[in-house]
Amino acid sequence: MSQLTRAQQDTRTKKKPPEKASTAKTKKTNTPNGGKVLDRRNEEPVADALVKNLSTGISKATNSDGWVMFEDLKPYTYLKVSGKNIITDTYYLGRQRGFVIYVEKKLSSNVATVAIHTGYQYFKKNSNTSANFSVKQAPFQQRVAINVPQRLEGLVPALLVTNNNPATNKPAGLTIGARTSLVNPYALIVIDDFPLEGNLININPDDVEDISVLRDATAIGIWGARAANGVVVIKTRSAKYIDRFRVSFNTSVGTAARPDPFQGERMSAAEHIFVDTTLFRTGFFDLMEKNRSHPALSPVVEALYNNGRTPAQRLAYFDTLSSLDNRQQLKKFFYRRSFRHHFFIQCEGGSDKHNFYFSTGYDRINPEVRSAIEERKTTLFNFNTKLNGLELSIGFSAAHRKQHNTNGVPEIMRPYEMLTDVSGHPAAIAWQYRHGYVDTAGKKTGLDWKYYPLQEFRLRNNTLTQTDYRYDVALKYNAAPVLPGLEINAFFQQQLADNRLKEIHDKESFFSRNLVNSFTQVRPNEIFKPVPEGHIADVYKTGYNITNFRLQLVYTKKWYGSRLIAMAGQDHIKRKEEYLRDRIYNYIENNWSGADNLNYNQLFPLYYNTSVAIPIPYYRLERSISHNYSSTYINALFRWKEKYDLSASARKERSNLFGTVTNRSFIPLLSCGLAWQLSAERFYRLKWLPVARFSITYGHTGNPPYNALAQRTLDYAGYNTNGDPFAFINSIGMSSLLWEKVRNIHIGFNARTFNDRIELSVNWYGKKARNVVSYIALNPTSGNNTLTGNYAGMASNNLDVVVETKNILRLFRWNTAFQLSVVKDRVTKVEDTLLPAWMYCDPEYITAVKGKPLYGLFSFDFKGLDNAGNPLGNKGIDYVNMVTANGDSDLVYNGRATPGIFGSITNDFSYKQFNLSVTLLYKLNYYFRRQSVNYYKLYLGQSAGSADFRQRWQQPGDEETKTVPSMPVTRRPDLNRDIFYNYSSVLTEKADHLRLQNIQLSYNLEGSVLKKLHLRMANFFLNCSNAGIIWRANKRGIDPDQLTGLRSPVLYTIGFRGTFK
Repeated sequence: MSQLTRAQQDTRTKKKPPEKASTAKTKKTNTPNGGKVLDRRNEEPVADALVKNLSTGISKATNSDGWVMFEDLKPYTYLKVSGKNIITDTYYLGRQRGFVIYVEKKLSSNVATVAIHTGYQYFKKNSNTSANFSVKQAPFQQRVAINVPQRLEGLVPALLVTNNNPATNKPAGLTIGARTSLVNPYALIVIDDFPLEGNLININPDDVEDISVLRDATAIGIWGARAANGVVVIKTRSAKYIDRFRVSFNTSVGTAARPDPFQGERMSAAEHIFVDTTLFRTGFFDLMEKNRSHPALSPVVEALYNNGRTPAQRLAYFDTLSSLDNRQQLKKFFYRRSFRHHFFIQCEGGSDKHNFYFSTGYDRINPEVRSAIEERKTTLFNFNTKLNGLELSIGFSAAHRKQHNTNGVPEIMRPYEMLTDVSGHPAAIAWQYRHGYVDTAGKKTGLDWKYYPLQEFRLRNNTLTQTDYRYDVALKYNAAPVLPGLEINAFFQQQLADNRLKEIHDKESFFSRNLVNSFTQVRPNEIFKPVPEGHIADVYKTGYNITNFRLQLVYTKKWYGSRLIAMAGQDHIKRKEEYLRDRIYNYIENNWSGADNLNYNQLFPLYYNTSVAIPIPYYRLERSISHNYSSTYINALFRWKEKYDLSASARKERSNLFGTVTNRSFIPLLSCGLAWQLSAERFYRLKWLPVARFSITYGHTGNPPYNALAQRTLDYAGYNTNGDPFAFINSIGMSSLLWEKVRNIHIGFNARTFNDRIELSVNWYGKKARNVVSYIALNPTSGNNTLTGNYAGMASNNLDVVVETKNILRLFRWNTAFQLSVVKDRVTKVEDTLLPAWMYCDPEYITAVKGKPLYGLFSFDFKGLDNAGNPLGNKGIDYVNMVTANGDSDLVYNGRATPGIFGSITNDFSYKQFNLSVTLLYKLNYYFRRQSVNYYKLYLGQSAGSADFRQRWQQPGDEETKTVPSMPVTRRPDLNRDIFYNYSSVLTEKADHLRLQNIQLSYNLEGSVLKKLHLRMANFFLNCSNAGIIWRANKRGIDPDQLTGLRSPVLYTIGFRGTFK
């Protein structure tokens, strides 16, 4: 309690108040036995405040004008004032009996209370030092994506969802803010209080009750050496103590148009014919034509080598080919309209002592690729019971996801190669071997050796199955009888995850026929086939068994407007991973068996080139890894007068992932934070801004040393040519291996205007990482080419701005949510040796360059074309030196490959029972490299070619207006010339764009309609996802988020949600 007011310190009275009397101001009035209670910040009356006379024990409530009267109110009395939104405090009257009391009101809002879940405990938003973000359920549930990451995009500041893309080195997955790790940029996912080891896309979004995103030092500090990239805490739905049985459901159907192969430009059939005929005259194909391996030649080249045709016949044949375009057949046989079906139902019920929750969901997608299927089945069960201060929770969840034939579309390089012949049967194309050779060889081996793309597509049989099980037990004991405010908690969770990829190569597939034919041995009296005719199965299995246990003590104490929450505990995590890769020849589906008598040690001459002898491919590989974590932590939060929050935490990690030296040392990860409710101060007078809050946090967290192991490990890989078992050294072991240690600084400001019309949140995060895991080159004679260890460092900062406005609050309502994130990161230390220049440009490699972002775009400096159409660089046309020069000193840094500025704009409109939500995503300040012509791959039939071929240099003077190099007419094209051009700065484009991501229109049923349907709540909705790009910086119509493949069509969904009475 505080010092006395001036009235209370009247020297004429002999009676003095105790030291614990509040600082709250009182003022004398002419009203005996009563007075007024006012809000100190705006002097507005406070209604329904409970004023208790501590001398008599009588309590009275204030009326709507803030007045309260007592029958007998004596001088020198203490009054205790409390209420729903009032800081409870005691006031001393002094000599007067009439009074005006100015009270401190709690932070109140018309906005619904937002809870932040850290995975260890719950906090109300702005009730601690952290600056965390809670995802609102309404917009999250509006999305129709069947997985959590895609629903989160645009709802969480600084969150990016990226997919695997061979044309860029952007990380695939869910990332938050700037990166602090070279090998692990992803956020830690926590599901029901423990880190998730399974796949996040197996979690049904309808089962999600709450998502909190932890960013600042104190919030992520509690997760220690795994949380430097942020933490996404997901709480699934659980039972509530309600007195009625409820059933809710959600069902929807979605569809998208068939992909259109005609949308993208490519080289025409005539242009392919021109290339082949031009190269033929130079003798480019002569070596291939005489090669003992009989590599495939295009139909045009085969016709040119065929002396049985007259020039007129060849010309007529080429005219026929030039008129062909296989895109219509690609569209007809490979693609279809996609459909999505979603169904979800949940049940809950119970009493004030017991309750349960059960849900099940089913999703089926028929993707745009024919014969492809995706399915997911989920189940969640939770049961709670209370007994004498003890609460027991038991939970179980299961998810089964299957993807069948979702890939495998054959890539056909030449537009005149059709899928069917004139009679409609699958047609063969030039693939791997010349047709003239396989026509005769196939007869000798007994199996057709031709490649039929349509048949291959129809025979594909690959299935990915993922199964996740999770068991949860929580025991909470209120130990108030032993020590008031003490709670003892014990948590247990087991996760079982199994991922299996099985690809069965049908015995009629080219893969199986080619393998059988290649190893066929023609002997004088027999034809011996070391590889049996039959199906061939490639199997990949990964299994996880994770056991989590936590024992935790929580102590809470409140006194005189202050509060202390202290927490201490221990985490134990045991993680076992098993990996298996195997190939089964002559595979039998029903009993999972095959040929077991193959000779993997003997060398067999290849049928198509007897000068080469190799063993039958043996793919079996087994690996088992066990990780153990043990963590001790302590965390405390102290709040004083609803104005000041002080937090601190410490955590010590031990793991067999770390080296023995690290585990022996005692270096805890520490963090602390301070928050100040500025608007609660007496001197604060901004009535239009009733809420203003500052916070600052500092601490250390980390990342596990992924891809590095403290112990020496081996990968057993079968037998060598002598029949001896052999293994690869996977890790040489490092006794001093550390986690990646990251220093975090956060500064935040939150404000809200009068009537909650505008809510603002500004947060800045600074990170500096050391001990970052990276690679350095080793002498290959050591058994490894690289050594993985703590050899790098990084630094980053991130600014997030979130503005939510209530623009119109009438029968017609309009709300806006604006999110802005600015991200900067750079590599501060790297010990790796300099790499060839081309590797800094190749998206398949992640190359760390000091002073630059981890995901940066580097290019060769394009100086135009010379008068022969050759691309020019810093060293003219000396491509070998430019491409293979060590380091990045001669390269151009174009900018970031990931957005430096990004965010979303969501507008919600409502009128009576109608609701409309529109979400825009924007990504700015980053670059991509577009694809262009690669002559080397084009000549070898490894590329379908680019439409840029038409814009190539063709005659002197073109260098003034064109940037596409000339077609090299030579027997030996320069590979380095193509590498230089395809990684040159002329092909870089700005990736900035604005995308219309999501539109949803819904209608809420009310009144008699609900009554007739026996529903208490229901609505219909229409949704449009991925509507398209509204604006883009590049002028070529390229989608920076989809640089390869066919453009994703718009998805339209219709659905219905309801809750039975």
